[in-house]
Amino acid sequence: QRMDAIDLGCLTIGTKIQFSYKAKLYDEATGEAEQFCRPGASWTDCPAMGLRHEFPAQALGNWKWLTDGSGMIQNWDPNGWNAFSTTYTVDRDWASHVGESGYWMDVFFIGGRPGTVLVVDDAVANIISQ
Repeated sequence: QRMDAIDLGCLTIGTKIQFSYKAKLYDEATGEAEQFCRPGASWTDCPAMGLRHEFPAQALGNWKWLTDGSGMIQNWDPNGWNAFSTTYTVDRDWASHVGESGYWMDVFFIGGRPGTVLVVDDAVANIISQ
């Protein structure tokens, strides 16, 4: 399923969504591959993803940060694609606003120390239970 086509009607409490993608990090100035992510410096030094939803009563939105659960950081391959995978369970905060006028949701990718470029491919979102 395309990430920009997620049916927001599926966001009921307890729904589990598995997100996965492949990532590479490059040095912005040299174009060389990053040899490893540095999780000790900042949690954003390695690829992660975020979910943001907004509705009229909360104009600043609500954020959920999702980090890898598949061992990508420990098994970083600077010369290949690195698999990211995580599961998100929809909570009451997210489920309670589905269907409201003006409701929307963004899926976005972050990561890499300052001066790096994150490249993402094969991003997928699958509902694994409802």
